[in-house]
Amino acid sequence: MATKLLNTWKQEHRALPRKTSRIPPLSLICGNGERQIHRILKKNLRKEKPMLIYVWNLSPKISEDIFFKTFEAFGQVSYAIVSSTNLKDRNNGQLRRFACVEMPDQAEAKAAIKNLNRKTLFGRQMILYGSSEN
Repeated sequence: MATKLLNTWKQEHRALPRKTSRIPPLSLICGNGERQIHRILKKNLRKEKPMLIYVWNLSPKISEDIFFKTFEAFGQVSYAIVSSTNLKDRNNGQLRRFACVEMPDQAEAKAAIKNLNRKTLFGRQMILYGSSEN
C-alpha cells in the first residue's frame, strides 16, 4: 500500500514544473499504518545473509548425518557437506576430511563456532572458521 501510494504521488508530481517536483520523505506521505508497513518491508529487506562455516581436521570415520546433527543442535542448518575424499596430512601422514555448513542465522552460527571449535569429534580436534557472504 505504501509503495502504491508513493508511485501514485510520483506520477502526479512529474507533470509539475521542475522546482516543485522534489519528493518529500515517506513519513510525510504515509499515515501511521502505512509507515508501519514501510518499516516492516525495510526490515525484511535487511535480513542477514547466511553464514558458511568451514570445518577442518575431521576424522575419516565421520558421516554426513552425524555431522549434520552436531550442528543442528545449535540451530537451523541449510546444508552440511562432508568431503568424500580423504586428504593426507604432510606432517604426520594421517587422513583428514573437511566440511562446509551453512546456517541461515548468524547468531546461531557464531554460537556453533564458539562451542565446537577445537572440540573433539571421533578422536579429532575440529577447527572451525566462519564466513558470512557479503
